[in-house]
Amino acid sequence: MYPKHYYDLFRSTIEPGIVFVGMSFSETEQYKWTEIISPAITHAGLKAYRVDTEVIGGSILIDILNGIAKAKILLFEVSTNQAGMRNGNVMYELGIAHALRYPEEILLLRSDTNPLLFDVSNIRVINYDTDDSNNSVNLISGLLKHLNENIDSTKNLVLDKIISMLDEVSLGLLQSKSNLNVFSLKELDKAFSPQVIEIRSSIRHLLELGILEVIFRKNDRTYGYSWTRMGLDLLRKLGFRGVIGSDSIIS
Repeated sequence: MYPKHYYDLFRSTIEPGIVFVGMSFSETEQYKWTEIISPAITHAGLKAYRVDTEVIGGSILIDILNGIAKAKILLFEVSTNQAGMRNGNVMYELGIAHALRYPEEILLLRSDTNPLLFDVSNIRVINYDTDDSNNSVNLISGLLKHLNENIDSTKNLVLDKIISMLDEVSLGLLQSKSNLNVFSLKELDKAFSPQVIEIRSSIRHLLELGILEVIFRKNDRTYGYSWTRMGLDLLRKLGFRGVIGSDSIIS
C-alpha cells in the first residue's frame, strides 16, 4: 500500500515506551541489534518494535508504516554495509518518518565515517563504536532516555501555551465533546443563534490551533470534527479524557 493512502485511511495509536527500529536485516549486521541496539532500548526502559521480529500476517510495508506511525521514538541505523552502501529500505523508511513525525522523535545512528547523502547530511547523526559495545549501549540508552523525556517536556510546554489561548467557550466545548471521537453541530437547530455563533467561532479557533480537524465523507457528503493527536493530548492534560501517553495520531 502507498504510504499516503495508508495514513489517510488508518489512524494508529501512539504507544508510550515503544521504539521503532529501522535497520538492515542482513545477518552480518545482526550483532549490532543483539549486542548494542536491543540492549540499549531495554536499558532505557523502552520496548523495541522491529518488523522482522514481529509475527507478520500481511504486508511488511504496512507493518513498517504502522510502526512509524505508532511508536513514540523512531530509531534508524543508517551505517554503510561492507560494500560501502547505505541500506535503501532503511533510508526509504527514514524518509517516510521525516514526512510524518517531528524531528525530536527521531534518532539516527551510524558506525561508519563515510560521507552521508546530501539530503540527510544536515541532520544530526550519532556515531557509535561497534568494537565497544558497553559504551555504545550506554550512549544509545542515554540518548533514548533524553529523547523520551524531551518529547514529554516539549509536548507539555506546547499544551500549556495552547491552554493559555483558550476562552471559556472553547473550554466548555472541549469538555462537552471530549468523549466523542467525531462530532458535528447538526444537533443544534438554530444555526445562527448567538450561542451557536460563539461555538462556531470557538471551533474555528481550535482548528487554527491544530486541536481539531475536519473529516468529510465524500460518499454521503457529511462532515464532522475530529480530535487531532495534539487535541487528544490537550483533553488528557485538562483531565477531560483518559491518561496522557496513549494518544492518537492524524497523518
